[in-house]
Amino acid sequence: MKFMKTGTPPTREWLMKAVELEADCDISAGPVLPVVEVSCPASAALVEVKREKVHEAFSILMRQLRLEQNLTVEELAHQIEVEPEQLHRIERHVGFKPPPRTLHRLADWHRLPVKAVIQMAGGVKRMNRSLEESVLCFAAKSESFERLNSDEKRLLNEFVQCLREQEE
Repeated sequence: MKFMKTGTPPTREWLMKAVELEADCDISAGPVLPVVEVSCPASAALVEVKREKVHEAFSILMRQLRLEQNLTVEELAHQIEVEPEQLHRIERHVGFKPPPRTLHRLADWHRLPVKAVIQMAGGVKRMNRSLEESVLCFAAKSESFERLNSDEKRLLNEFVQCLREQEE
């Protein structure tokens, strides 16, 4: 199918036939342009906001799981053999990156997948997309409270179940 330079644009019918003929090919229009990397400050800012929300959700999750078991920070620290200061920082300082040993101990204690805990704590550059969506949803719906009401317990249990399914 040839397009002659008549000065008139091709008809819709002509374009549809061309698409059918080239169904397995990339179709483009106009000259080939060089690929230019563009840094988008808005995109970088969005990534940073998501990262902060994920860290916030991690802090909330660790605090709520501890409260659900009626443990103080010191009691949990003793149980998993880590410094209480690390647990305080996890729960109170969004963005704190605990050592891998602490993350493994927390994951084991709460019966959560280690990979998910490490991702939530910021131990990797790129997070699993479905986990990120679940974490952001959890962060949007939860807040940190001294005691959990029934709705908060339900939300916490649903999120923990979702984390455990990440392992499968």
